[in-house]
Amino acid sequence: MRGAPNLHDVLSFADVGTNPLWRSRLQSGAERPDDDGAVLIGPNHRTYFSHGVATVARFDLDVPLIAADARGAGGLVLGQQLEVGLRLHQDQIHRDHTEAGFFVVDNALVTDGLPEVQTALNRASATALAVYVADELRLGALTLVPGLRSEVIGGEFVDEKAGGPAKVSQQLALLPGLGVAFALHDSVSLLGGVHRGFSPVAPGQTGDVRPEESTNAELGVRFDVARALGLSGEVVGYFSHYDNIVGECTFSAGCVDDTGQQQNGGAAAVWGGEVAVRHALPLQVWRDTDGLRLEGTFTFTQARFLTDFVSSHPLFGAVAANDEMAYVPALQGALVGAVTLGAVDAGLSVGLISAMRDVPGQAAWSEATAHEWTDAQAIVDATVSVEVVAGWRIATRVDNVLDQRAIVSRRPFGARPGKPRAILVSLEADFGT
Repeated sequence: MRGAPNLHDVLSFADVGTNPLWRSRLQSGAERPDDDGAVLIGPNHRTYFSHGVATVARFDLDVPLIAADARGAGGLVLGQQLEVGLRLHQDQIHRDHTEAGFFVVDNALVTDGLPEVQTALNRASATALAVYVADELRLGALTLVPGLRSEVIGGEFVDEKAGGPAKVSQQLALLPGLGVAFALHDSVSLLGGVHRGFSPVAPGQTGDVRPEESTNAELGVRFDVARALGLSGEVVGYFSHYDNIVGECTFSAGCVDDTGQQQNGGAAAVWGGEVAVRHALPLQVWRDTDGLRLEGTFTFTQARFLTDFVSSHPLFGAVAANDEMAYVPALQGALVGAVTLGAVDAGLSVGLISAMRDVPGQAAWSEATAHEWTDAQAIVDATVSVEVVAGWRIATRVDNVLDQRAIVSRRPFGARPGKPRAILVSLEADFGT
């Protein structure tokens, strides 16, 4: 709104300061204001393109270490598959952003009569050449996959509204990684890995913006005892250390004047664990394909800043070391049950997600700070499909069966609801190959 404070604060703190005045402008039922406090609406026209070419080559380079005897036993071979990849990629965005003012009169938008204002007219492009090599080494129960990726990125930003020369940038990244797997048994294996992460600086940023760099590690166990119990799954722990986490201002995050600009977020750490279990039980009531499938996944995540800093990015703000990040749920999971009986497939799923912070912080949820959190959710979805004739099915899907009303975000400008109950009925045909 023209002349108003941050609209997110107007809607989140409706009774503070002059916020009641601005909120009433949005709810106006009859009168047209006699000042310039208009609602600003911008269509933000954009054009994108993305193209490139990629190729991958693989070479089997098995090396015998110990020769087998005459009966073919006792030999030891170092299995080796070398993979080399190359990609040349280019993308571009052209922004033509404008905004016009409106008043809310009789529950409708009425133009304020002022001319449309152009807020941005620019073009940004990037060209990247990426090369990687990975070598999968297999020796008995042990598998090692060392690898290295190199990427050269050239960026260009042209501000057609302000004029002036193009801003040109060059970046180089070298990203090593190592994956490890060890088979304890035919159905149980350990897995792990350490990899370097990188997110480049977008074209047109200020000189103090640095690329996002991280070190990511995982360690876990995977099991598959399908023959004996019909059970499979994995348990994995992970840890990521960010040397410099980067936030990009977008309208969806609540930015207005700095859209497209990146900002440094200091050091951060993200860690947690995930458990996934799947169970398949053959039924064979009417057909050999009859069966019951159950699946459960659960993820625990902690994401915290490690340094103090102050940023104008809405999802950063004034950050203190050990603050939890906004919009990273501590707990999320899903429970899924599905059954196939003859021509009928039916399934029921429950998606779980804990409340999330709207701003970084350390204090636990309370009634006093509820306006800084989203709602916890348990969303139930259901599907049923019936094969009416061979290759033809009628399917029905119901999302949010219980029509749960939850606040899933408070960005960009105040509380936003989740998807309401939705019903989709379809006719599906399979014509074979």
